[in-house]
Amino acid sequence: MAQGAIRVGHCIADPGRAAASAFAAGIAFGDGRITHVSPLDRAALTAHEARAIALPGLANAHDHGR
Repeated sequence: MAQGAIRVGHCIADPGRAAASAFAAGIAFGDGRITHVSPLDRAALTAHEARAIALPGLANAHDHGR
């Protein structure tokens, strides 16, 4: 599987919290999973990265895992 990393200006790790909980982050992945999330200095990001948003996948709560 693919391995790599992305950098985003807005990582919303806990959508249930206030919008102020968004932070710039580096997100590493491998073997189909997120392996590491680390905070970054937003000033170090490119303009494109600074506009990127990462958030947990949306789920249909009524699907019950079907």
